[in-house]
Amino acid sequence: MCAEGYNNLCSDYEAFGASIDGGFAEYMKVINEAIIGGNLVKIPKNLSFLEASINEPFSCVYNAYESLKTSPSDNVLIIGVGAIGLLHLILSKIAGAKKVIVSDINDDRLKLAKKYGADVTLNPSKVNLKEEVFINTGGKGADVIITACSVPSVQEETLNLAAKLGRINLFGGLPEGKDSIMFRSNIVHYRQLKITATTGSTVSQFIKSMEILSNKEFDIQGLITHTFGLGEIKDAFEKVISGEGLKIAIIPKGN
Repeated sequence: MCAEGYNNLCSDYEAFGASIDGGFAEYMKVINEAIIGGNLVKIPKNLSFLEASINEPFSCVYNAYESLKTSPSDNVLIIGVGAIGLLHLILSKIAGAKKVIVSDINDDRLKLAKKYGADVTLNPSKVNLKEEVFINTGGKGADVIITACSVPSVQEETLNLAAKLGRINLFGGLPEGKDSIMFRSNIVHYRQLKITATTGSTVSQFIKSMEILSNKEFDIQGLITHTFGLGEIKDAFEKVISGEGLKIAIIPKGN
């Protein structure tokens, strides 16, 4: 996989924060193998450290974009509008998608999605999602669907929301023990759907997404709702668990 450029799929894949100690420290050791593998990427001069920190999740979103090949003729549906869902929204708008529909049960996040360019916002706890998706796509269904959440029933429902020749990306991984879903294969067969999934990103995708960030076509820092000093890391984790923020950043020194 590495030889073919898919370093994110290598059998001996390692990552900071997963198999190698992460960055919750004033200094972090970068091992030699990471340097040889091209994992050090220069931050463009016009990006702050905080803005550049968005690039890891953004590069994962870019991986999905390359898989889906979103184009100006596509109606896009994004289910889940946390930070990842917003990044999918932003990249779909940059790609020139005809219409971007977002779905979430949190009205505050739907308002934020409007700020970032969503054409249609839907709360499935208040409306019939399938009816609204088909109304807003001229009766076709969504050409591109991205599940930016980790809910099995959402993944199952995507088949009923897709247009013929629709492309579905199961972006959010499912919790262990709840990672099996059921679906009617005839829907996939007769509508010629393409169900895909992506994980992480390659070095080349990380570089490309950093270039897109440096164009500053959207409010990058607006996605970072809270910052904490290294000594406040317990408070930072509690904020994450509360679900109040979007992206939460740890500043090595200071608050």
